[in-house]
Amino acid sequence: MGDKSKLAAILYADIAGYTAVMQKNESAGLQLVSDYNVILREVISLYDGELVKSYGDSTLVLYSSSLDALKCAEDLQKRFIKAKIPVRIGAHLGEVLYRDGDYYGDSINIASRLESVASPNSILLSDTMAAVVRNKDGISLKSIGDYDFKNVDHPIAVYALVSKGIKVPSSNNSASGKGRTITKAERELDKLEKKKKQFSTLAGMLGAASVFFIGLYFAGITPMQSLSVLLTIFLSSGIFFYFTFFGFRFDIYGVPDDGEDLDDDDMEDGSWVEKRDASDGISKEEKALELKHLEKMKATRDRGEKEV
Repeated sequence: MGDKSKLAAILYADIAGYTAVMQKNESAGLQLVSDYNVILREVISLYDGELVKSYGDSTLVLYSSSLDALKCAEDLQKRFIKAKIPVRIGAHLGEVLYRDGDYYGDSINIASRLESVASPNSILLSDTMAAVVRNKDGISLKSIGDYDFKNVDHPIAVYALVSKGIKVPSSNNSASGKGRTITKAERELDKLEKKKKQFSTLAGMLGAASVFFIGLYFAGITPMQSLSVLLTIFLSSGIFFYFTFFGFRFDIYGVPDDGEDLDDDDMEDGSWVEKRDASDGISKEEKALELKHLEKMKATRDRGEKEV
């Protein structure tokens, strides 16, 4: 049978930090990937996806509809967040080649690269995928910059899905635009720059209040009246200052309220998995069956290694 090519919406999903988890606590790692696969198999079937490859902690899925693929990714990510499974998802629309029972092509590589630069609990889309779904009802996207991916001969404009509970990564602020995850240090620097701007705004408000007070004084308004106005301005400035630096912070992009904001720096030693609770959405029977399957696969692999 000859090669067949088709246009497909491609999802590539991967558990962030899984290798470190297995090195730290193998039984917890097996439970983690068991829960991941239970959720994955259930949700993919709801959106008519084709599970092409599963590597335990990472998965390749194809769809005939870009909208179905994105809705599936959104559903998956929200369930993963509830189950405290930090997953990165990349989505791309492009040609795939079917040969000898397997799929190949640059489009699959691009979906994988998108996944690799995503933050845990986020969904990144290529420009071709974004162009198809951006005007659909209920779809909101945020541009996070252009990336140069390895083995991809042109820059890719990358977008993040904006949805309640799903993380939106920081914009790509690297000078070269190379595909990579924004580091924790860079995020902290970005926060510091924002605070500097907020402090400048506060200083400007106080300066304007002082000028206003002086103007009232020279206009003949009594000092007590001027002081009353000034105190009102200072009180408003104080409230602004408090909520800017210490109070509530609102994120219109929907960072998970009940999950940890994990990144690659946090996952280096895999210790986070020990704090993870089992998902309420996964039955004990489902988890037990998946875990038994994984242990059987591991035993088969170990026997093969010994024979070699």
